[in-house]
Amino acid sequence: MQHDGWGGESGWEDGKLVVCDTSFDHYTSNDSPDALYVLIIDFFHSELTQRECEQLRFIYQKRNEFENLSAEVKIESFFDKLFRGNQENKS
Repeated sequence: MQHDGWGGESGWEDGKLVVCDTSFDHYTSNDSPDALYVLIIDFFHSELTQRECEQLRFIYQKRNEFENLSAEVKIESFFDKLFRGNQENKS
């Protein structure tokens, strides 16, 4: 099911395309035994400036780099940065 951001839900239908605005709170689930494949395409609002688009591309790049790390590396990196940040604040 897909939460539509306005309090409703819509279901996936075989062979149908579903487009959603993920800037709203949402969730997805798959209650079937079949695999669910999701293609994510990021669009920028037409009123964003070139600078804002560049900043978002940078954020998306860092998000993608983080998501490509293994869970173990993410945890180690998080605690390393947390520890290093505390040490730097004490200096």
